[in-house]
Amino acid sequence: MNADQAEIFGSLRGRVKEIMKALETERANLKILQKDYDELKKKSDQKTIECKALEQKYNNLKLAKVMVSETEESHDAKIKVNKIVREIDKCIALLNR
Repeated sequence: MNADQAEIFGSLRGRVKEIMKALETERANLKILQKDYDELKKKSDQKTIECKALEQKYNNLKLAKVMVSETEESHDAKIKVNKIVREIDKCIALLNR
C-alpha cells in the first residue's frame, strides 16, 4: 500500500466513523421522538374519548331540557326518544342472534 492509498483509506475510515456516530445520534433521537409521539397519541386518544363523552352529555342535557319544557319542542323530544328506543331495540335484537 502506498502513501496515497493509506491516506485515502484513513480518510474513508474517519468518514465512516463520523457517519456511524451520526447514525447512533439519529437512532437516539428517533427513540426520543417515538416516545414523545406515543405519549401524544395516548393523550390525543384520551381527549377524543373525553370529547365524545362530553358531546353525549350535552346531547342528553339538550334532550332533558326539551322534555321538561312544555313547548312544541316536546314533540321533537318524543321523536328523538322514540328513535333512541328503536336503536336500542335493534341492538338488543342483534345481541340475541
